[in-house]
Amino acid sequence: MSEHGPGAQDAAHTHALRDAVIPTGQGTANEAYLAAQPLAHDGRTLAAWTGSAIAGLGFLISAVGFLIGLNWAVIWAGLGVVAIAAIVGLVMRNLGYGARES
Repeated sequence: MSEHGPGAQDAAHTHALRDAVIPTGQGTANEAYLAAQPLAHDGRTLAAWTGSAIAGLGFLISAVGFLIGLNWAVIWAGLGVVAIAAIVGLVMRNLGYGARES
């Protein structure tokens, strides 16, 4: 059974990777399988969560600025927080708190 739900079938290349034969002393087939997997973290990293939380706060600030009578200073401040969230996410990823790139 696949980890993607009951009844789901693994692709043929997945089985080929699992069954790969690695020369002795160069790792296991399981290590080769994991190394060959595409980037599939689903955003479950500290960098992703932090960036998303800060961006959500920025959008909330912008929404409040919109609801209190189009207060453009508050709206732009909120959008500035969203821009900071992108920078924080990238910095955290580069510091090792995000998903590794393949």
